[in-house]
Amino acid sequence: MLEKILELVIEAQVDPQKLIELEEFLRLKISEEEARKNGNINIFRSVKKYINRSIKMQIPKEYYGICIKDGMVYATNRYSAFRLNVELKGLPEAMDFPIEKIDATFSDVKFNNIEVELPSLKELKAQLKIARANLKAMKKQKYLTGCKLADVEEGVIKLKNVSVDIELLVEILEVLGGENITCWVTKEKLAPVFLKSDAGEAILMPLRIEDNSKEAS
Repeated sequence: MLEKILELVIEAQVDPQKLIELEEFLRLKISEEEARKNGNINIFRSVKKYINRSIKMQIPKEYYGICIKDGMVYATNRYSAFRLNVELKGLPEAMDFPIEKIDATFSDVKFNNIEVELPSLKELKAQLKIARANLKAMKKQKYLTGCKLADVEEGVIKLKNVSVDIELLVEILEVLGGENITCWVTKEKLAPVFLKSDAGEAILMPLRIEDNSKEAS
């Protein structure tokens, strides 16, 4: 960390804009330390990773970051969303977050009534590693550039009758704390999945695919 600070200080002598970057970096590190003291460091890092990755998923730029309402921390990447009851500071905040739409979806998924036993996060991460390797091999062998994880068998998880992207599932489970997470679906294959833990709640959108994946009971 000290090396990064020194680098920014030196660069700021030429480019004053680097002072803003230095301030943001220091604020983030202070926030990380607060999260560590509160026992929320893993969730903090998972949320940071989630919002950084969301920008690559072509979300509207005004949605990028977190939104805080009534003490709850929200974020979305269009394919999932969450609201946490964990205090998180120092993360980028969205300029115009679709809070009403997200809250309405959470109200809807409260009616999900089929509970699903999820594989452990460790099992899912192992399968995700296999899925990424198989996807890489598929692209190399077939010279395909537009393939996604859902195009390989290991890239999809079945939650009863609902298919979800394994990478998105792992990502949202990490945000929710990684353990003691309850999951509910409905009989409707294209209805959002509802997940809940002591840290908060999340919504995960399903995939529009046929039956070709491992099922969670």
